[in-house]
Amino acid sequence: MTWPRLTLDQVRGFACALCGNRLYADRPLGTFTAAEGLCTEPTELWACAPTCCALPPR
Repeated sequence: MTWPRLTLDQVRGFACALCGNRLYADRPLGTFTAAEGLCTEPTELWACAPTCCALPPR
């Protein structure tokens, strides 16, 4: 999966890292570290819970 550019709210955990919507219920996605830029430190990413609209249906 290729990640699009993340907004500051997505990196800070205020918005879903997948769809960009504001998080009211969340789940951890894992740690993200960029090779360059502002996110060179490991950053925990969060997504909508229980599922995100950006994911294809199962």
